[in-house]
Amino acid sequence: MVANLIALSCLITNSAPVIIRAMLVSPLMSPILNVGFAVTTADNVILRKSVKKIALSVAAVIAVAAIATYLSPLKEVTNEIAARIKPAHLRLHRASYLR
Repeated sequence: MVANLIALSCLITNSAPVIIRAMLVSPLMSPILNVGFAVTTADNVILRKSVKKIALSVAAVIAVAAIATYLSPLKEVTNEIAARIKPAHLRLHRASYLR
């Protein structure tokens, strides 16, 4: 939730460096690693728990972002929001290459 609010503040204040801070605080890394571990070791119990935790976390983040956006004083689209809505093809290609 904290990473979500940090990223949302970046979009509202039009500040790109804050996005990096949000990525550093991201709480989903552990469940994602657990999914990889569960698939590798064929452990269905860990896989089920991790997928459930990821799904609930994503739903909670979307809900918190919607509420925070609704309550924010934001009235127009900032440059950061515009860049996230329509990313350049070069950035998409670079992001897929880095995976």
